[in-house]
Amino acid sequence: MNTLRILVIRNIKLYLRDPLSVFFSLISTFIIILLYGLFLRANLMDGVRSVAGSAKYVSWLVDSWLMAGLIVVNSVTVSLGVLGLMVTDHTTNRLRSFLIAPIKRSTIVSAYIIAAWLIGSALTTLTFILGEVYIKINGGELLSAMAILEVTGLIILNVFSSTSIVFSFVTMMNSAAAFQTFTAVLGTIIGFVAGIYVPIGLLSQPIQTFTKFIPITYGVSLSREVFMREPIAIMFAGAPSSAIIGFEEYFGSRVFWGDYQVSRLLMAGILLVSGFIFIGLSVVIMNRKKG
Repeated sequence: MNTLRILVIRNIKLYLRDPLSVFFSLISTFIIILLYGLFLRANLMDGVRSVAGSAKYVSWLVDSWLMAGLIVVNSVTVSLGVLGLMVTDHTTNRLRSFLIAPIKRSTIVSAYIIAAWLIGSALTTLTFILGEVYIKINGGELLSAMAILEVTGLIILNVFSSTSIVFSFVTMMNSAAAFQTFTAVLGTIIGFVAGIYVPIGLLSQPIQTFTKFIPITYGVSLSREVFMREPIAIMFAGAPSSAIIGFEEYFGSRVFWGDYQVSRLLMAGILLVSGFIFIGLSVVIMNRKKG
């Protein structure tokens, strides 16, 4: 346990020591915010006005929709940035030193994942706080105390799942070039998978089906259900339940497999189980690496 603690602290210090690493971990978030402010927000607000009937709370709803997706994107990109340490360790032969030392491979894996989980949770929580300030400034309302607790729990769960999944891919990379390519590709597609550039309902049916095999989809849906709960309740007061369900499915706060709606408990279970599965996969991959 002492070895694990030392390695975790070492990984955290190395990451925070390089401001550029922190910046590039957040670059996808900055790009999404820029695109949202310049292009996406106005189009989304027009679309919501056309179906919701009331324009008063449109800004609150649309901003909540974005922020819910943004904190999930952060959980992926920040974790990936921290896990780049392992690639650096590999290219500088530090990882080889760890592998030939009397340290369990599971301890090495856990040290990277825990460091990424802690940093990812901290920076994603900061994004959440700034997002709430932004929503309030734009005329929306802050989340209730209970909703804040829900979001905090979801941040911890999303970062755990994302970190575990991303790490399993990083363990297979042996060069900085491969990691940079992976980072660029993931940073590009994450906005579409999370349904940030466009609502998930605008994507073709095959792509929508594909996203349902990706755990992050359920993390985004859980977050959006919490963020959008209050503005939807106000804007759709008196509307038939079918209209509300259709709207929520279109904007990604509900997920259906055919006629079956995936419950919140099952979504949380998917995130948790997928995290442990990919941790196990990472340990297997690390065990095959030679010292």
